[in-house]
Amino acid sequence: MSYGRGRGRGGGLQVRDADGNVMVAATGEPPLFPTVDRMPEAPQIDEADLALLVRRHRLESKVKKSCYFLELPKDSQGVAVDIARYSDRYTRMTAQPERQALHTFMKFEPKYFPAELLPQGRGRGRGRG
Repeated sequence: MSYGRGRGRGGGLQVRDADGNVMVAATGEPPLFPTVDRMPEAPQIDEADLALLVRRHRLESKVKKSCYFLELPKDSQGVAVDIARYSDRYTRMTAQPERQALHTFMKFEPKYFPAELLPQGRGRGRGRG
């Protein structure tokens, strides 16, 4: 027997137990989970935990309104676009960010950039022998 490898059509793989007997799939409905008599109690939130939650909410809102936060583009229904499609190229994106542009916060001056990124002087002419 080929046991599903080699020649022939079908053949099928047979699952065997430790004794070598062929195991047959059980038919019928699977057993149900036991019923839960009572749900676990909700944790108690004290003032310190509540203050942490408020701080976290404020921090998240500041980060999302920051000019450094990058959003995924959204389509006309407001759903985030994961794949850029050809048909999306010609439709306008309606969602505009509620934050200011980056150039309002950052000055684009040469002293803020490394020398490798700045344009160098004119340099030498072409192949002067």
